[in-house]
Amino acid sequence: MASSSTSSIKDKWLIDSGCTSHMTNDSSIFKKVDSSIKVPVRMGNGAVVKSTRKGTIIVQTKKGTKYINDVLLLPDLNESLLSVAQMVRNGYSLVLENNHCIFMDPEKKEIANVFMENKSFALKWDSAVEGAHATHSSDTWLWHKRYGHFNMCALCELQKKNMVRYFPSISLNNDLCEPCKLGKQHRLPFPKEKVWKASEKLQLVHTDICEPHRTLSLGGKKYFILFIDDFTRMTWVYFMKEKSEVFKVFKKFKALAEVQSGCKLQKLISDRGKEYTSTEFDLFYEDEGIEHQLTVGYTPQQNGVSERKNRTIMEMARCMLMEKNLSKKFWAVANYALVSNLNDAMSGEPSNEDHESEEANNENQTPSFTPIQPNDDSGESSNSQNATCPRGKKSLLDLYN
Repeated sequence: MASSSTSSIKDKWLIDSGCTSHMTNDSSIFKKVDSSIKVPVRMGNGAVVKSTRKGTIIVQTKKGTKYINDVLLLPDLNESLLSVAQMVRNGYSLVLENNHCIFMDPEKKEIANVFMENKSFALKWDSAVEGAHATHSSDTWLWHKRYGHFNMCALCELQKKNMVRYFPSISLNNDLCEPCKLGKQHRLPFPKEKVWKASEKLQLVHTDICEPHRTLSLGGKKYFILFIDDFTRMTWVYFMKEKSEVFKVFKKFKALAEVQSGCKLQKLISDRGKEYTSTEFDLFYEDEGIEHQLTVGYTPQQNGVSERKNRTIMEMARCMLMEKNLSKKFWAVANYALVSNLNDAMSGEPSNEDHESEEANNENQTPSFTPIQPNDDSGESSNSQNATCPRGKKSLLDLYN
């Protein structure tokens, strides 16, 4: 073995194919160490020397931080030795060609390329493992995992403000670990930009179908569909037994709204439900000159007008039924009354249309709410879970230490 002064990992590690274990003479570079393990090592001259400890060190490569396990400490060793046999056993590979030794990890990615000097390959790591960056980086990831993948900034705040005892020194790492990338992804909120608004009646109509009710209405209906004029926010509601009735209901709405408003329906915006994209619908759009706008799949935010109106009606109807303990089969009656009240509150007089639709009110008159009284009817109650069930229940809060 070449003679030199005692060196540390800062200098070099000799790649040795005859060495059975990694060995070093620098005790300061160990991250984890077990002093109880003392392994006898036969040297090149036949002498047997016992290692004083065995442990793990950390090195920085071009592919990031790497751990080298089962490194023996021999204080009298002149050079640190990197065992080819131990590297191969751990899945690493070496390629010797053109005076170069190329190290590759188990994924066959190059982590080091060593040029031959003085008939030997001396590996120099990118930076000293005892440097603060390597230690802090390792500790940061370790405590990030120990705290259940806690937010990095919050983790550093704990250490900075001494909010946890015996917390090690760590540094902020802006990288994301793989589990965090997979487990914490979420959609960014839609930007609050000024969107296009209709400038006349029926220039744009929003529509949506509510999810089916488990409890049928008094008329045996399961669904309701909304049509909302973008310009006036006038709302029409229709009740259906099956989604297959959407086309018939749409033609009924179109005829009613166009006659009462004196305007032609120009655009219809909906989600990508099959009930809006059937062949008969497409032919009807072409014949009537209606532009059909579809939202992106699984993006209800793009049909926000209908989605919000739908939720508002369902929440108010739920409250009305709970207040009087009415049976859930009255949901259609409640929805109809609420749509009528919402239309009257915006502009116009209360309408007298049947429960299957809401008429368009085009007169700019101030509505009167004098006839409106709380509903005093009562009926049977139901415990089935559906859209009309309460979203909470009364209970006592038990406070304890």
